[in-house]
Amino acid sequence: MRHITGPALPTMAISCMKYNHDGIPIRPKYRIVALGNLDTNPWSKADCFAPVLSQMELRLLLSIAVKNKVIPQTGDVSQAFCQSYLPQEEKYVLQPPPGCFLTPKDHYLLLRKTLYGLREAQDTDNITCFGKSPVVEEEFKKQFGQQVPCKFNGKISDSLGLKFTCRWNKGDLSIQVYVNQPGFIENFLQMSDLDGDDMHPVPSPYSLGYPVNSIPKEIYPSHLQAKLTLNMQKMVGCINWLAISTRLDLATTVNLLAKYMAFPSTGHIEASKGVVRYIKGTKKHRIAFHSNPNNTDLAAYVKLPIENDILVMSDANWGPQDASVPKNNPLVTLEFFKQDQFQ
Repeated sequence: MRHITGPALPTMAISCMKYNHDGIPIRPKYRIVALGNLDTNPWSKADCFAPVLSQMELRLLLSIAVKNKVIPQTGDVSQAFCQSYLPQEEKYVLQPPPGCFLTPKDHYLLLRKTLYGLREAQDTDNITCFGKSPVVEEEFKKQFGQQVPCKFNGKISDSLGLKFTCRWNKGDLSIQVYVNQPGFIENFLQMSDLDGDDMHPVPSPYSLGYPVNSIPKEIYPSHLQAKLTLNMQKMVGCINWLAISTRLDLATTVNLLAKYMAFPSTGHIEASKGVVRYIKGTKKHRIAFHSNPNNTDLAAYVKLPIENDILVMSDANWGPQDASVPKNNPLVTLEFFKQDQFQ
């Protein structure tokens, strides 16, 4: 069947532990995964496309729900969509995982269903939904459950490694939702060996007077450079996941550190650990969503002194950022209105 299926794809067995948002083990998981990166079928991008919910889109949906004073509901799909049957014209032959005692020697696996890792496979096993009307929500759960075996778990508390804390104010019927990643941060601290009590936090992710781009580049033996590179990539990857999820205050510093992932020096490793120390001291920081913006303890200020009703600003400037810039600057301008005009 090689002329039909192509070469047999290797597989591997993966075992892991599923954790909740606080990093506490819930249950073990075990699955066989195909190495789809070795698939020789000429799939197009359209064939492999599947909508993926980004962290930014998740925050957008959450903000819409909070604005409508609704707390999202969650659920789990009993059998992920990845278990769908393969079409007759698509045949896959796989090598069994190394050491598999269920497969006779010199035998292969002919897939009847799709499998994790294949390029066209989709894994969808979490549901997040909300509606302005409780009646509509219940009807959605009923109709969705008739088509896909699933279990709804009530108000959102954790999803994709994020912890959601929801509060309801009975006075003005407003709601607040807070999102953070305590479990991920604790695991990150342990991985970085910075979870001990003797590892004191720092107040800023930046080293004052010693910016990252001033750290000298050093030459190391190949084995040592490979070790430094791997450590740097792990730390920057974890910091970046926090930055795009719930810690937007880390966006600038992870951008600076990412420049040195390929050939870091020991100074770059120490700078990354400095950021981890900052995360350790601010691990309770979280994103807040409020349906009533007047019922919060948040404050925002305009940095520039605004004397007129309209301040003209440009997107670029050849001169200094002060009042010495000529007022007849011919750059394209954007009208910026005073904050009190929207109150």
